[in-house]
Amino acid sequence: MWLARVLAFILFIVALPWVREAEAYVSLMDGRLMLKGSIDTFWIVRTHIPGQETQWHNSNVGMLLNTVRVEPMFKVVQQDDLTINIQAIFRYYFEAMTVLDRQMHEALPAGNRNQYEYPRYRHDDPVNELFVDVMKGAWNFRLGKQIITWGETELKRTTDVINPMDLRYSFPGISPFEDLKIGLWMLRTFYKSELPGDLLFETIFIPGDHQLMRIPVSGSNWGSGLFNEDMPSSVANHWVTWLQDNWKHDAPPRLRSLRYYQWGMRLRGYTKGVDWTLQYFDSVDFIPTAIPDRLNNAATRFFGFGKTDRRFDKYFNYERTRYVGGSFQYPEERWVKGMLRGEVSYQIGKHYNLWDPKAGDIDQVLQDKVVQRDAVGYGIAIDRPILWPWLMKYNDARKLDLTFQVFQDWILRHQRELVISGRGKGDRNTTSLTIQLMTYWFKQELTTVWKSLYDTSGYGYNVLSAVYAPGDHWRYEAGSMFFYSYTSWHPSSREFNSLDKDCFYFRLKYEW
Repeated sequence: MWLARVLAFILFIVALPWVREAEAYVSLMDGRLMLKGSIDTFWIVRTHIPGQETQWHNSNVGMLLNTVRVEPMFKVVQQDDLTINIQAIFRYYFEAMTVLDRQMHEALPAGNRNQYEYPRYRHDDPVNELFVDVMKGAWNFRLGKQIITWGETELKRTTDVINPMDLRYSFPGISPFEDLKIGLWMLRTFYKSELPGDLLFETIFIPGDHQLMRIPVSGSNWGSGLFNEDMPSSVANHWVTWLQDNWKHDAPPRLRSLRYYQWGMRLRGYTKGVDWTLQYFDSVDFIPTAIPDRLNNAATRFFGFGKTDRRFDKYFNYERTRYVGGSFQYPEERWVKGMLRGEVSYQIGKHYNLWDPKAGDIDQVLQDKVVQRDAVGYGIAIDRPILWPWLMKYNDARKLDLTFQVFQDWILRHQRELVISGRGKGDRNTTSLTIQLMTYWFKQELTTVWKSLYDTSGYGYNVLSAVYAPGDHWRYEAGSMFFYSYTSWHPSSREFNSLDKDCFYFRLKYEW
């Protein structure tokens, strides 16, 4: 069965050059229905696989993701000042390496493997977006599954917190946030006022659609290599899989209860050359906190007796967090000589577990209690062109586009024992620096990009990529992603944080 799918996909790719009358989009029904889409295959080849992780791989090919994407837009009504459209993005994919690589196949339990190979994590996963867009005068209503961007920066999120992300297949730096976000069913409204500053009022209401953050599956390409340097990977794989299964089991019921509603509002204006926003969002967390006694009971049974049976009706809670923030962008020509962008966020009442200070060697598992803490963070970005005479001799006199970003956050009333993903114990604040350099070559057919991130928590990465686009349809991409880590707060920090994942990646894509 799997061989038939792979052969069918290869046949489709080979046949594409003979598709006739291909356009940037397909127009049907006298222009009322417009279609566009793409089909692509995405390969990841690891440069190194840690010793304890080799039991999950028969080769260095870590992922072979094949995706078909279709984006229809149907004009239902278009008359006078009333416009009604239906827009959607449908996506279906097949991750083939868990089928082609028998060792990876065996590393994932059957249920997790099925959800990883196909868009079956939730029943509506093939639908990225699907909404009715109604525009009437100064009003705009959008009802349905949507992805929202409330931010001005890349690689790190400060105010862009509406949609959770799916990090099972790709990573910021390789893919933009919009390709990693999970759509939510909601009502979104806009009102364009005639007040000074051209104020735009926006509200969102999510009646009960909660999605948890989808982190890499243990045994897959981006999954944790091992849980502890003294623990066999097979044991760690079982425990982390159990955690993820229970996160999903304990998640709020989707679209069946208003108890888990979420809502937000944003005000956007333009004042003296500054494009600014103010925003508020009352959310249900993407990642849960543990019920300490229950999780500790399960951990003790697992590490003492090798059992992870479900003894309680619930192990995790998804709590509420409120966010207040804003963003701006401003073309500053005197000092920056480019675009200045920024955002700031104040996080109110975030729930954290504490590590159990009496747990000894397994303090990375046992939890003590749940506390609430506020946090503040910001991000500043500078976009500006750079004149490099040597380079301009070879890229048709084009400038080099530079983006430099700084991110910082602080946890108020910080405690060393706070359980926080992606940062070390005792880190009250973190600082991240990112840089991106991009330029075009050969009549803009070739794009080269370098991205780099450095985080004071003790990790970072570099991405080099090149995209060749010879026409309107074919896209050829090749790149590399190399991580580094120097943390000492955990004895196996590279593997524990999924950072030992140096790789080359390749993408072949056809757009229509």
